[in-house]
Amino acid sequence: MSKIRELEERRKEVLKRIEEARSLAERGVSWMIVQAKVEEYEAELKRIDKEIASLVLGESELASLQAEKERVELRIKVLEQMYKMGEISKKVYKDKKRELEAELEDLERRIAEAKLAEI
Repeated sequence: MSKIRELEERRKEVLKRIEEARSLAERGVSWMIVQAKVEEYEAELKRIDKEIASLVLGESELASLQAEKERVELRIKVLEQMYKMGEISKKVYKDKKRELEAELEDLERRIAEAKLAEI
């Protein structure tokens, strides 16, 4: 989250620079020079906005993956209770548990990749 805040601060600085550049035109600096600076700052602003958007999407993806992991863990607990209560056979229990554990392992791998991508 701090990375997003840093980018938002940079964005504010760039907006200030754009306003400063426009005020140069009022003080007699060539409009072509001012326009070139404004375009440069606006390009930087677009890069910052894209980076913020990708970080925000990354965070929501991470939250989604963690929620899915919790759901799979709950499903494993429910499966264990069903087995203990005799509602399902040992074979069904083992097969389904293996399937859910593989899904859980995949989610953990994807969570790790998402966290490492933030760095």
